[in-house]
Amino acid sequence: MDASRSKVHEVLSIALLLLIAFPLLSAVEGIASQPQAQPIVTISVVPPVWARVLNIVGSPFVRAVNPVPEGVDPHHYEPKPEDIERALRADLVVVDSREHLPMGKRLVEAARERGVPLILVEEDARKRGWRPLLKPSGAENLHVHFDANATLIMVDMVVERIVEIARAKGVPQAQLEAMRSALSSRASLFKAIYLSSITLGKSRAQGMEGVALYSSLSQYLARDIGITPVVILLDEHEEELKPRDLERLKASGAKCMLMLEGPEHFDQKVVKEISELGVRPVIVKVREVMGAAGPHFLPAVAAEALAQGCSAQVMVEAHEHEHQHIDPLLVGVSAYALAVTLLAAFLLLRRK
Repeated sequence: MDASRSKVHEVLSIALLLLIAFPLLSAVEGIASQPQAQPIVTISVVPPVWARVLNIVGSPFVRAVNPVPEGVDPHHYEPKPEDIERALRADLVVVDSREHLPMGKRLVEAARERGVPLILVEEDARKRGWRPLLKPSGAENLHVHFDANATLIMVDMVVERIVEIARAKGVPQAQLEAMRSALSSRASLFKAIYLSSITLGKSRAQGMEGVALYSSLSQYLARDIGITPVVILLDEHEEELKPRDLERLKASGAKCMLMLEGPEHFDQKVVKEISELGVRPVIVKVREVMGAAGPHFLPAVAAEALAQGCSAQVMVEAHEHEHQHIDPLLVGVSAYALAVTLLAAFLLLRRK
């Protein structure tokens, strides 16, 4: 009985936090999206999603910019000399992994050569005990920006460095302390929402079996919400689907498959081939989630999509699964619905 009551309180608390915190963080992001006349610290960030995170956490003291041109796939963009020069004018360079993106690799090399302050998250996170997952091939998974642990470590490292840079620029002590306090509060709020989203995701995905991943890109996301995939179809998200991959999928006994539209490359033909094997495609439109809510809400959104799409009563087809119109309060509403369900179950059990 106590365990059931604790579970209900836990989910209700998460729902309340998400419902309250989302408008607050959205307001902060609204400020962050407005150009600051004179930010104290400028940051060049790779990959793009982390630029958004740092603008949320750092506003109005920070302006974080992604050096890859907007609308270009960063995996295939070869940076021009002027891109590197522009990025190095920032006070700080933040890169997820040296070997992940061409822009990141060039920036790390150039920043080290010229002595520009650099945070290489993968390298520094390892010093703090973080370890990458291994892809099916045995190679390390470098999509660390999809890992909550790496993202939270990145936020802490960057906040520390922002204060150091501001001090070196001669910011008065009183202003420095106010800046430190504001950054700490916003970082704590961001982390609390992210961790609550993960907890909600785990609750929603609890006991879920037979989940496959389209590629290794979603490995970290799956781990965050407590899912052990029966198979990862592609070792790298840019690979093409081959007949032998479909054979492995069929042999795995998968019931459904998490597919991240945007970061992962697939078309309707691929979705149809997967569906014809009796595996339900669960498609999450990541860019829309990022735009409507943010990376910190992705675990809860993905878990909710899986809970709906992997149900034996629901067949999720790509053309029917509408994530493109995600309500910014989807996660909060989902949490509330889950809390009500658990509360009803608890009351029924209590009567018995």
